[in-house]
Amino acid sequence: MRRLTIRTGLVLVSFILFLPPVLAGGEFSYTAGLGYEFLSQEFFLDSLAETGVDSLATITSLKTTFLDDIKGQVSFTYRSADRRRLELSSTLEQTPEIFRLRLGTSFRPQWGKLIIDWNGELDWRATIEDSAGAGDSYVLGFGKLKLMLPISGSSTLWGQVRSEFVKFDSAGDYSFDHNRLGGKLGLTWSMADLSALTANSFLTVRDVPDSSELDYLIYGAEMSYFGFKSRSTLDLFGRVEKKDYRLPSGQDDFTRVEVTGRHKLSFSDRWFSRQELNLEILYFDQADIVNRNYSRVKAVLQMGLQGTELSVALGPHVEFLSEAQREEISGQDYFEAGIRGNLDFFRPSLFGLIESTVGQRNMYSEAELLSDFIFHRLNLAFDWTIWGRVSLNAMTSAEWEWHENKKENSQLYLVSTWLTCRF
Repeated sequence: MRRLTIRTGLVLVSFILFLPPVLAGGEFSYTAGLGYEFLSQEFFLDSLAETGVDSLATITSLKTTFLDDIKGQVSFTYRSADRRRLELSSTLEQTPEIFRLRLGTSFRPQWGKLIIDWNGELDWRATIEDSAGAGDSYVLGFGKLKLMLPISGSSTLWGQVRSEFVKFDSAGDYSFDHNRLGGKLGLTWSMADLSALTANSFLTVRDVPDSSELDYLIYGAEMSYFGFKSRSTLDLFGRVEKKDYRLPSGQDDFTRVEVTGRHKLSFSDRWFSRQELNLEILYFDQADIVNRNYSRVKAVLQMGLQGTELSVALGPHVEFLSEAQREEISGQDYFEAGIRGNLDFFRPSLFGLIESTVGQRNMYSEAELLSDFIFHRLNLAFDWTIWGRVSLNAMTSAEWEWHENKKENSQLYLVSTWLTCRF
């Protein structure tokens, strides 16, 4: 860890020396908090060892807790007198086993018609030696620079460059130092009623010094639209990308297409309908047992009732996956259907959402550990200002699967909470 400590120390010294000349006349804020994170997954059958003398198939429950930590956090933020120009932040986080320090900057000046938007962050994570493993301690940094130039009353030309690096204290099977550099070039058209259409092309290159097989090139194009019309809102996003690894004969290379649409129509001040559609298609240049072409479609249709502080919606959810079949192994094609309910609440002191989906997934080709099941997926998030500058925010996700063969049941839980006080 010594190498990381020296590098990060130099960055801290530079950061401290940089502060005095720029902090005059700005606004300071401090935050202290206590948080808890929990991530656990439980299977009732080990899918990796089913036969032989050492088989684990007789074990009734295999539970893994990946994360179970209470942590403290102290953060500092500085904003210059012109809030659009400069912001500096630092966050210190501590758990029983992990020390984490994040330094962030943002800068948004305007020179004539040219708008400059800069964001950067340095993230240093160190693990106590007794519990340290390969890949646990690292330094991650990124910087993003975006330039925007209006070329007419309704259109803006923009370009973006992003650089990223990860440096591990010790390498492992799944932890490799890497550098990533990418850029975007796009055009945004502003329309009436705050609607906007954006189109851009992008290019990203990743370099992994210790494993050239993990180097890749990604390029493609994106288009998005967000608009208002009468009593409706429409949000559309489309992306086409090509990923090219540095491997012979196009191994692992693929083309991916994604289209997402969300539409909300208000029939009155109280009643509304909401539709969501997501299409994903992935095609490998050289398909094999692991890399199989597939297409997936998700759709939701809900009717809802909304008030000044509460919104409730309920309706059917469907999802379909079609995966290429091979002689060596059957595909995991499925069709699932269920009911999704959403509850959103918004008050000056409390904002939150609850999403619950209950249904059944039917597999077209059943096999060992691949059977129909009933599921329940639950997501909860809220931000509550308890008193003055004291707030509590939380995010919880859970998923349950119930199979006819109870040994195939599974559970997944994720909890993240923070109690913070601003000074």
